[in-house]
Amino acid sequence: MGKKFKISIKIFLGLFILIGCWIFFAEPNFIKVEKIFLEMENLPTSFNGIKIVQLSDFHSKKFGVKEKKVLKILNNLNSDFIFITGDIIDWKTKNFEEIQKFWLELSKQFEGKIFAVYGNHDHWNRDFKIFDNLFRESKIKVLNNQLEKIKKGEDFIYLVGISEPCPNFNDSNYNDFRKTCYDKLQKVYHDNLQIAFKEVYPSRKDETFIQERSLKKETNLYLFPSQKTRFSDGIEDKKNPKILLAHSPEIFREVRKFFTKIDLTLVGHTHGGQVDIPFLVNFFLPVKYDKKHKKGIFKEDSKYLYVNRGVGESGLPIRFNSFPEVTLIELKK
Repeated sequence: MGKKFKISIKIFLGLFILIGCWIFFAEPNFIKVEKIFLEMENLPTSFNGIKIVQLSDFHSKKFGVKEKKVLKILNNLNSDFIFITGDIIDWKTKNFEEIQKFWLELSKQFEGKIFAVYGNHDHWNRDFKIFDNLFRESKIKVLNNQLEKIKKGEDFIYLVGISEPCPNFNDSNYNDFRKTCYDKLQKVYHDNLQIAFKEVYPSRKDETFIQERSLKKETNLYLFPSQKTRFSDGIEDKKNPKILLAHSPEIFREVRKFFTKIDLTLVGHTHGGQVDIPFLVNFFLPVKYDKKHKKGIFKEDSKYLYVNRGVGESGLPIRFNSFPEVTLIELKK
């Protein structure tokens, strides 16, 4: 029995070491390219076959191995545009000048074709203003509750990016600067779809879109007063496709209820669970609602949502059953 016990211990230790090597060193550094094909009936003919790369959740602390791998991958994808959906840096990042080399290399290769929104970690960083300035200096277009028309001749599609509301996630150990992040940035960095889409969804003066939100930790959502909230009967552009860039998939609740003409929503934030253990779907998932939107493609009421697993990690530098990814999305008419 003693011999069998020793063999069992050796097998257990061997598996433990193997799993440890996998989750710490192998999977976090194996970036998969996920190729998605989506059909849009209202896609202008000139945009048929357009290729979009979505990048998310780098959590960059330096211009490191992963960033260089991403550049190499992008060189082989022949994409038309690159959309970045937040958490470009980590809340602990300090060496912005070094990481800017990565951003500059990106914009050099894809000049005028990169659009980004910020995530919670970007805002949580003590030196957010320094990051913001250097990132924008890299000639990457940041959409802060803003709309951009991507044009081909007379045809165009709407691209809208919204800000991250900088929420707290029930963690009493966050530093004070994180806890006050929301208040400090709320005048500039409120996520507001109505402002972002004002060109598409015009609003009459007597029917102002009202957003109410709770600052309580247990509520990380918009609260809509049903009798007061409605869109105007004005002209809405129902013809041209609309793509939304946001950070958290929880925004899709608002999209489904109020912005029914958004064709595609691209988000990140979840890391695909990062440690995705079957039957423990909520083990490592930083959202309070709609936990089913953990990773991958979803279609609800003719609207698409894609949740990117991200490139980097948050907290421990580990991944299991949730490979880092670069997403290539091809739109077809």
